[in-house]
Amino acid sequence: MCESPETRREVFKKKLFGEVLKAQLKENYAYLKTCKEKQIFGRAVSGKPIRKYKLWRRKESSMSHKKSSVSVSKLRTRKDKISSDGINIVRIFYENDDHSRLGAGKGECLTRRGVENQKRYLSDSIANPYKFQAEHFKIRYTTFYRLRPFWAITPNVNKRDTCLCIKHANIDLKLSTLHRRRISTYNSHTKLLEETCCNRYDELY
Repeated sequence: MCESPETRREVFKKKLFGEVLKAQLKENYAYLKTCKEKQIFGRAVSGKPIRKYKLWRRKESSMSHKKSSVSVSKLRTRKDKISSDGINIVRIFYENDDHSRLGAGKGECLTRRGVENQKRYLSDSIANPYKFQAEHFKIRYTTFYRLRPFWAITPNVNKRDTCLCIKHANIDLKLSTLHRRRISTYNSHTKLLEETCCNRYDELY
């Protein structure tokens, strides 16, 4: 079938293209962080041709469409690996007054799927999962983020439906900018206060 030089060159080009495309897909997949991104990626590289020919690459490193479908289904059910008690602990953590505060206005409510709850504004960037790990149990950042109640939100200074002061909120913006530019090691005012001020509770003893 590949006796002529032109045919061999054409087959070699197609094989090289397939190998390069496979390597590029693997590299792009490695940069994905959330389950949703991986699900979108899986749908983008699936379709009728994939279902028709089944295999993507050689047998020794075969990754069939059937196997990729199983991996996508596992991503969809990964949330079920956490027990109901663990999910409840995460929800209680987000609703703790140390990590979020209740919205002051009567109209500050969010409704989703027929469930209405009063807004809670997080006092830290996504409630600092590392603090949560120390207090309870180890959990991945993406899982911790996904289990956040929909009514626990990050305060938005621009909307001004919160009780935040623009001058005080601006401190966090300045610190986060300095931290991104690697000028400061503090990314929030809470971290700065912990390092520069004494703990008032420690002074009691």
